[in-house]
Formats: sequence, C-alpha cells, structure tokens
Amino acid sequence: TVKPVDKIIPRQIMAEFGQQHVQLATHSTFFRAPMLTSKIHSQYDPEFCKSTQYQLCQVQLSWSSLWLTQTEQEIVAYCQ
Repeated sequence: TVKPVDKIIPRQIMAEFGQQHVQLATHSTFFRAPMLTSKIHSQYDPEFCKSTQYQLCQVQLSWSSLWLTQTEQEIVAYCQ
C-alpha cells in the first residue's frame, strides 16, 4: 500500500521520541514536484500542481528557485 510521507514521518518520530519532538513549520519547506504523479489520487495531480505553485508564491519562491534536473525544468516549463 501507499502512504503519504507527511503521515508516516511524524508518527514514527512520535513513536520513537515522543509527541513533543514533532513541530509544525509556519512556512513550506518541501514542495511537491509537478512531474510526480500520485499513486493513489492521480485525478488530483493538476490541483496538486496548483497548490504547490501557491505554496511557492507564499514564500516568495518560484520553480526556478528550486534545484531541479534539466528534465524536471523542462516539465515545469511545459506545465506552465
């Protein structure tokens, strides 16, 4: 089965070290790459891309601010 990493990691940390060791960020730290397709909700892929674009804008970043391979950059350019 496929489980989202944003659920797996906090649960593992809480189980190992306690709830006080999981903290929430006020700004986005990780961004979903538009070239990745969902294994469980592929119908939402276009909306995932829109929400990632929104997150980037909220922290004054763009796709060009992120480290992407040449292929990933081409996919981003195509999606825009």
